[in-house]
Amino acid sequence: MGTLEELGRKVDKLTESIKGAVQEGMGRTGSEVKDWRKQLDELTERIKKTTQEGLEKFTSETKELGQMAKIKPRIWQKRKRMEEKFCEMGKLAYRLHLEKRIGNPELKEMGAQITKIRKEIENMERGIKKSASAREK
Repeated sequence: MGTLEELGRKVDKLTESIKGAVQEGMGRTGSEVKDWRKQLDELTERIKKTTQEGLEKFTSETKELGQMAKIKPRIWQKRKRMEEKFCEMGKLAYRLHLEKRIGNPELKEMGAQITKIRKEIENMERGIKKSASAREK
């Protein structure tokens, strides 16, 4: 019977050894799972941040393009008004020429109006160029 008891003790010792190894492995596995979870959480945060930054940049550029799209028709309208003023000025100048009054203040006022419209167009075009340059940076 001594041999059976000895065998029982060896089995008990082996069982305890196996339990210890299993518990150690489980502890290591739990730690590894926590490390993976931490890494996945960090990756998720980086993806969220990158996505948000990209979305903000896209929104900003889209807004700028929309503003430029609104300005361009206004420039076209101003150019058209300027052309109309040139026509009026030409007609007036011809009429004044016929009347021998080419130095008339009416002509100077018309020229001032055309100059004002031209400067408004130039300012708008500079604004568009400035926005385009800022987007390229």
